[in-house]
Amino acid sequence: MNEIFYSRRFSKQIKKFKNKKELNLIYQSINKLKFIELQDNGALPECHKLQGNKKDLWDYHIKGDLILLFEFDSENKRIDLFGIGNHYNVFD
Repeated sequence: MNEIFYSRRFSKQIKKFKNKKELNLIYQSINKLKFIELQDNGALPECHKLQGNKKDLWDYHIKGDLILLFEFDSENKRIDLFGIGNHYNVFD
């Protein structure tokens, strides 16, 4: 099982969500990430590896334009959450 760590930026962004259903969905998605593993081809299920200056990060689409931005360290079984929000908010 992966251990989850929350960045300061993520902690600030999550506080902006007031809708309990949406918060529930976010925390369910975070719980799913605890059990995620790299596939043989180096991919993560339901996630996309980013490119450019964010090439070490992954994004997970929770619903529609709501995405979770994170770094995955498979050797140490560690996930660092870096951002939550829509594309505009997360990639600014």
